[in-house]
Amino acid sequence: MTGSRAIVASTAGDGPFLLEWVAYHRMIGFDTIVLFTHGPEDGSAALCDAMQAAGLIHHVPNAHRMAGLPDDPQARAFRRAWTMEAITGAEWVLVADTCEFLTVHAGEGRLEDLLTAAGPADLISATWRVFGNGGEAAFDDRLVTQTFTRAAPMSPPPTARHYALRTLFRPAVAQRPGVHRPILPPDLIAAETPPRWLNGSGKDITRHFLDKGWAASEATVGYDLCQMNRYAIRDSQTFIARMMDRAEEDGPDPSDFDAFNSNEVEETSLKPMVGALRREVRAIRKDHKPVARAHDACVALHRDRIADALGELAEADEALAARLLAATLPDPKAEETEDDDGLTEPVGPEDAAPQWLADLRRSEHRRGFYQSDENFAAHFAARDPLQLIISFDNLSNVKDTALSRESWGYSFYRSEGWSHLGVMSFAKNWYRDEGLFNFMENLARSGFFKRFKRVALTGTSMGGYAATAFARLIPGCTVLAFSPQYTLDKALVPWEERFKSGRAQDWSGRYRNATEELDKAGKVYVLYDPLFEPDRLHGQQYQGPNIVHLKAWYANHKSALFLRRANLLKPLVQMAVRGDLDEAAFYRMYRARRALPWYVNGLVDHAMDRGHGDLVKRAGAALVRDGRGFLGNSVQARANGTGSES
Repeated sequence: MTGSRAIVASTAGDGPFLLEWVAYHRMIGFDTIVLFTHGPEDGSAALCDAMQAAGLIHHVPNAHRMAGLPDDPQARAFRRAWTMEAITGAEWVLVADTCEFLTVHAGEGRLEDLLTAAGPADLISATWRVFGNGGEAAFDDRLVTQTFTRAAPMSPPPTARHYALRTLFRPAVAQRPGVHRPILPPDLIAAETPPRWLNGSGKDITRHFLDKGWAASEATVGYDLCQMNRYAIRDSQTFIARMMDRAEEDGPDPSDFDAFNSNEVEETSLKPMVGALRREVRAIRKDHKPVARAHDACVALHRDRIADALGELAEADEALAARLLAATLPDPKAEETEDDDGLTEPVGPEDAAPQWLADLRRSEHRRGFYQSDENFAAHFAARDPLQLIISFDNLSNVKDTALSRESWGYSFYRSEGWSHLGVMSFAKNWYRDEGLFNFMENLARSGFFKRFKRVALTGTSMGGYAATAFARLIPGCTVLAFSPQYTLDKALVPWEERFKSGRAQDWSGRYRNATEELDKAGKVYVLYDPLFEPDRLHGQQYQGPNIVHLKAWYANHKSALFLRRANLLKPLVQMAVRGDLDEAAFYRMYRARRALPWYVNGLVDHAMDRGHGDLVKRAGAALVRDGRGFLGNSVQARANGTGSES
């Protein structure tokens, strides 16, 4: 491996951004890329598998702790990397995050240009250049390096954390890699002629960093030859998705947004590279179709994560949600050229359209319709002539005003090849809409539902109400309702204090009580947390020989989100649609995932809400003893009142 240039990263939750990151670093001269994956199920592992099969990277799954190695996934990854010949045998190695891009100012922006300009060196430390969201509130599948062009000033930095380093080094001078710089062996530190260490301007900073130090200072900072562009925020929706996803045990919190959403100056040093990078991405997608499909799946999953996270945050802290989503800068898209595109094909300005519309125009399944009304819309895609699934949006989707909005679960139903009717609500009205009632009843009268051998209705919360309420229109249908309300009629649920806008609706007339609409349905699966009193009270109203109660302990009101984080939502829906789902199968899958962070955090939430802080401390200590120090310490910190809920 002599002469190779290697880059190593540990990644979690960055699925939609990995293809660009890999393409860029290959383009500038890294011939060996090693990616360690852990964290939430966002498609990253499948994408990395596809890129490895294509010969683009080495992929190392890193989700599980290992004896003798750090509990922290990132530290564990770098220790494992040091056992790989691809790394220890390289001439140069860089350790970085997948939100970071090594930016070379020398020559044509290639790694060799940096090494030539720097001259004799053993280590070269590039200082962070921290980029903010640039006024971009919403996620779009576009090049990060082109989209975000606002950054912190070079000097002085807003905080000392902005001066963190990433270090390119020769393995021969390192005892082991570290996050910001390698650890050098004692004999080299004490040597008469120690390894030569340069900053990003090619200045010798050896005496400052031989034995310690992870960040530059005014005396050691330099940007003339290179810098490390760090896009920790990207768009606000992406930041929120990471913040709210507890599968990322080390995820960000609002203080990170405040510290790293730096937009003080324009920074376009990578602009000359964008055209070549776009061509590199296109070439990879064209030559390696599995990579393209895996990337597209990551994008779809990311949109689902965003929808879940926005709803969860809005309910928990509406003021914080508004603050994080505030776009305070002009739209940076204003200066784009006609050659601009994203990573998902087909590309072009028209792709601001939702995926379901693009599919109706361009996929092999082009038969369907779109029905628009004042307070709702519905789109239909004809795929499988035997299976139709009908989904209903929930409250969090209502708050999404983007034109690219997709109906609940669209990407999953599309990947399964099912025909799909997606009902989208534009109002917090719990589908108490005469226009929607008429629309659904007209479909039933026309024989639309009878065209399919099997029909399933699904939704969560507000959507769960609709899935159960409209079941009468489709005899024999399957219903999968997550944390549903059977009604918000004040006369029937005087104890219900949530959902002010829903309770204010007119609950007289049709579909007043969803539990009265299910006698003609097939199996009706009602999922809820029995420990969350309001959902338990609603759930227990669903009774009958065709009702199956599935209890998702510690899920609170977010049962669908809870199950998705546990990688249970997809198999659950698949089994329900096939008719294979029963209580035994559900609880077997549920019990098998009790060791995962999502379950532990749910259990901790339940215990903390009931004042059992001492019990939580003991649970945290037990996790530490079991070798799960990172999660255990987080649990103990929450019990002590110092931990983050994110």
